Amino acid sequence: MKKLLLSTAAIAAMGMFAGYAQADSSASATANASATVVEPITIEEDAALYFGSFAIDGAGTVSTADGFSANLIPVPGDEEPAAASFLVTGEAGEEYTVALTGPFTVTDGTDTMTYVPAAPADAQAVDDGGFNVNAVLTVLGTEGPGEYVGTYNVAVVYE
Repeated sequence: MKKLLLSTAAIAAMGMFAGYAQADSSASATANASATVVEPITIEEDAALYFGSFAIDGAGTVSTADGFSANLIPVPGDEEPAAASFLVTGEAGEEYTVALTGPFTVTDGTDTMTYVPAAPADAQAVDDGGFNVNAVLTVLGTEGPGEYVGTYNVAVVYE
């Protein structure tokens, strides 16, 4: 009788563990997905970068933020050097960064001068409407008279 009770207890215990062994070994759930489409970001030049008109009496620099160095003589009555300005439109409430590399050049077809632009370092808010780009033009002192022109690329990227 004692053996029968032990055998019955052993079978019952195996049945308990067998129940655990037969539990589900996988599960599934439903997950969500979404997408948001925002207004495309655009940039447009509002005012050109301008280094002014000047005579050369040696090497120097022109800064759109600080003016002319000592060896460059501005033409009286001409406009002061000025930063470029850009208009930016896009998704309200979003921020963007400005990508601008350099140096760049301006040329009259014979001589060349180099300038280094400075883009805003921090992220800008689309709601602010735009930004300015200052630059420093390096004059070697050997350039001849003429109109010096050039282009540069500015990009804006959502943060």
